[in-house]
Amino acid sequence: QYGGIASHDFERWVAKEYPDSGHPRFIPDRFLEACEKVRQRPGRTMLAFLHDDKADSDRKLLQALCGPESLKVIAQYCIPWAGDTYRFEAGLLAQRLRQARLLTHTPAIAILSPASPGERNAFSHEYPRGNVFSVVGMIETTGPRSVANLTDAALSQELRRKLNADPLRDLLQWAQGLMGGGVQAPRIVPKGKPVPDFTAWLRERSFSGENPPFAVEPSLAAASATATRMHKALLIWIHDDGASTVSGLAAALSDEVVGAFVNEYYILHAADIHSQQGKSLAMMLQLQELPAFVSFVPGDEDEQPEGMLVGVPRLEIGGRLWMAAEKLVGDDCGELEAIVDFLAHGEKHVERIEKQEQLRQMVLAQQAAEREERRELREAQEAEYEESLRQDRERQEQQEREKMEEEDRQVRLAAAAAEEQAKREKLEEEAAAGEQALRRRREAARERVEALASPEPGELAADVVLQLPGGGRLQRKFAGKDPVSVVYDWVHSEGLTDPSGIPPEFELKMRFPMMVLTEQTATLEQVGLVPNGVVMIAAVK
Repeated sequence: QYGGIASHDFERWVAKEYPDSGHPRFIPDRFLEACEKVRQRPGRTMLAFLHDDKADSDRKLLQALCGPESLKVIAQYCIPWAGDTYRFEAGLLAQRLRQARLLTHTPAIAILSPASPGERNAFSHEYPRGNVFSVVGMIETTGPRSVANLTDAALSQELRRKLNADPLRDLLQWAQGLMGGGVQAPRIVPKGKPVPDFTAWLRERSFSGENPPFAVEPSLAAASATATRMHKALLIWIHDDGASTVSGLAAALSDEVVGAFVNEYYILHAADIHSQQGKSLAMMLQLQELPAFVSFVPGDEDEQPEGMLVGVPRLEIGGRLWMAAEKLVGDDCGELEAIVDFLAHGEKHVERIEKQEQLRQMVLAQQAAEREERRELREAQEAEYEESLRQDRERQEQQEREKMEEEDRQVRLAAAAAEEQAKREKLEEEAAAGEQALRRRREAARERVEALASPEPGELAADVVLQLPGGGRLQRKFAGKDPVSVVYDWVHSEGLTDPSGIPPEFELKMRFPMMVLTEQTATLEQVGLVPNGVVMIAAVK
């Protein structure tokens, strides 16, 4: 069994299964490299084989690919790539196609056309690394399906050109006939002139210059939106003005019963076979005759109710999925009775739509009630949460206030301590400076005392006794002619020996007679210290 990612492994598998016949040459690269090779070959389309070796239909699809006609078409138009859906790249591609409602099961073949990032439409998909491709065809063992975007507004000019080109059109027709034994579906060749305005056509051909009693929506998107809003079926009219039944069709459309049915049950949109939209619709619906009427009803991707057409692609228009219900083609479109019978089925279509709408409204009402219940629960939870947040916020604010108050208190304490420390340091500096100044002063006083000359013999002398505050006594002899200042210098110099006994600032007093020695220029003889005397120290603040 195939177990690799690279496509050359798959090629070996094909060669083993079909040794005596030709088979496509699958490129031996991964998907992203295959995308790049397709981009390098303008006009080529990737044929991606989504391989499933466990399915019996895998060999059936491969046998169709290995036919001579298939090999010729693939060699002319395609670059084939293959991958096992049980591995990453092919599995991811299959998943993308399933999500787009383009793939129901594997094995399958996807016809991919490279696109630019701006070339987006309903069937464009982006693979990793920015590779954008448009799905223009799908082939499954249950039958081929050709797909195209039917909304002109969303169809890029490049993709419109590709879908209208003969090579790609031939490729899609080959795909349509591949699983049916190789018989190609005949191509519809427009016969008449284009009809640009169907309202004007009806006014001229059916209603003798009067406006028709029913509206023709200008675009498929507008028709889908109106049908959805009014709960009606979607009626698509594909027209070829050169068909043999045009006269009968024009006459039938003027009938009052036809107008009443269209107004009551349908929203009509018309497309000319000359237009790109008309060609795409004819291809998707596999029409072989024109004109044609096809009715569509809303559906979902998994629904296939009884009475609906089988094997016809479903249209996704403006986010709404439409299923083909019935169609009227060719000569029947020129018969009034056939048209009336076809349109009369609109009643059951509308009943089905109304039932769907009732069910949808019930579901919406239930969803609304559930949303309201969830909203009330959410609001209650949010209120509890807000209350919890408020309490947490108040608690946090209180904690922050207390923290700020504590920080302020600590700042004030730190400021006071710093101020006190500064004061102490200043006092200490001042004290140290005072002590140094006092020491220098006392050292200068000692130098002056030591420089004094002793009294000569026979010279008047003053024998001075200093009474210390602590009770001790000091004694020194001076000349009677020395000034009182030398006694002050002597006392200051003694402060070097006994700092605690001599105050920094002081006055000298005499007890007999009681006086303060303030006149330091007076001689010792003049103040009465000759021949001797006692002086005391009095501290001065």
